[in-house]
This record gives sequence, structure tokens and C-alpha cells, in this order.
Amino acid sequence: PNTRHSSTDAGYQVLVFGPRRNAMSITQAMNSAMADNLTVWFALQGEMTAMVMHYPQEHQRLMPYIKSLVIKGDPSLAPRVRMGLSNNGNKLCGMDICTKDAVASSGYNLPAIRTMFQATDFLGISCYSRFKPDDISTMEDSAKQHDTELQLFGIDLATLVNVQGKEFILSEYGVGGGLNGDGNKPAQTTEDAISMPYYGISGPYTRHYDPWHSSLPSTIISQTRLYLLDWYKGATLWLSRKGGPTYRVDAAFLWALNSWDHLAIHPTSTTKEGTYLDPDVAQIVTEHN
Repeated sequence: PNTRHSSTDAGYQVLVFGPRRNAMSITQAMNSAMADNLTVWFALQGEMTAMVMHYPQEHQRLMPYIKSLVIKGDPSLAPRVRMGLSNNGNKLCGMDICTKDAVASSGYNLPAIRTMFQATDFLGISCYSRFKPDDISTMEDSAKQHDTELQLFGIDLATLVNVQGKEFILSEYGVGGGLNGDGNKPAQTTEDAISMPYYGISGPYTRHYDPWHSSLPSTIISQTRLYLLDWYKGATLWLSRKGGPTYRVDAAFLWALNSWDHLAIHPTSTTKEGTYLDPDVAQIVTEHN
């Protein structure tokens, strides 16, 4: 992260924290948050897990450096700057699912990786669990997969979160209603929606591809919309209990884009054809918050 790999490549540290033209820098944004008495959670990466797993010592050294940029010599601010990692729910080894053989043959510095995880204030994952309405514990599906892969590196997620008290954040959280990675095949049934929650429909809202049938009259209820309501009722109940039964969950951030955006936060979630906004979902979320 501190190395320039070519004449045009500034490297992670300079690119992210150096001067930026025509935009507020990340450091300035964090300083603004501190002035507003907010807490800053800064993840070294978002889903780019192989990067930190292959260079753990270098990334660990960035944590105190970044924190120093924000607190500006005032140690009283340090507790409000939380440094951590934001990983995918799986694929700690990169683009492939981790296996024991993959970890053993890839030259990982296992002690340094474990030390890096110990140095964090929080751990985040992208959480798209195969939730089944009759079993709220299935909300832990993604966390369990992440823990399974962490175990290959000698790291236990439950110990980090439940015993050592590190914050556990769902950096991305949601259900997309898609059936392929191309973003053009909507779920038709409850089973479809459960099977691949990390997939959704890409692009601006269209009625033809809407897996939730959001623009239909409220009196017309499809299987997928019933599941969507069950998902949000289950999610808010689970989060109100701080997760469980295996891992405590401290915060969750909905992925608000395309068919995952049931609050229609993103501009393309509403078009002249309709909207992904679901008023019942919005009420569930509002009451929970």
C-alpha cells in the first residue's frame, strides 16, 4: 500500500490520503465528522480482501497513521476513530473460496495476519445471507461462511467479537432478488429469492425486471414481495437482539442500489416506470431505527 508500482501509480497511501483536486479529501471528510461529534469507522478496504491478507504488516501500519490524521494530536478523540477491515462474506483468499490447501500453498504470513486482525477495532463483512423466514438463525449464514474461512488462518470470529469485544459490522446488508451475476434475471419464487441474495437486477428501475413487483397495487402480493417483507421483519428483529445466536452484531448498513434498494435512496431506483420503494419496508426500517 505504500509502494508506487509505476510512474503513474501513486500507491494506496498517497492515492487515498494525498491531496485530491476538485473534491473533499477523505481526511477532510473524517475531520468534518469529528467536528460534528460523530464516530468514524474507517475500513482499510471494501471487499478487496486479498490485498490485506497478502500484505498484513503494511496494512496494519496504516491504522495508527490514518487515526493520527483524524485526531490531529488530540488523544481524547481517539475512541471515536475506529479502524478496521471490511471483507467479503467469503473469498478471503481472493476470487476463489478459501480451502486448507489454498492457504497452505499461497505463502501467507499467518502470524502477521492474526496480529493485523487483533489490531483492528472492528470487523465488517458484506452480508447477503440465505435467510429462511422459519429460522432466524439463518441470518448468520454469511458470518458463518466468513468464520469458516477465517479458521483456516487460525482466527476465530466468535472469539474476536464475543470475547475480545471487537465491533462486528454488516458493511453491506440486503437481499437483491436476482438469479445471476449479469443482473438481468429476476427471482420468481420465494426459493429463488433465498437462493442468491447477493445477486440483483442492474440498472434503473423497470417494471419488466422488478423481482419484487413494487409497482403493482398493494392488494396484489407476489411470493417474492411476501418474502421481502419477511426478510425485513426478520432482519430488524435479529438486529434488535444484537444478532446471534453465534455472533454479536453491532451495526448494519443496507446496500441501497438497484433491486436491493427498497427505500429508493439511489436516484436510479425511481423512474417513470415506477420505483423499488416499498412503503411497508420503509415503515419497518423507520420503526426499527
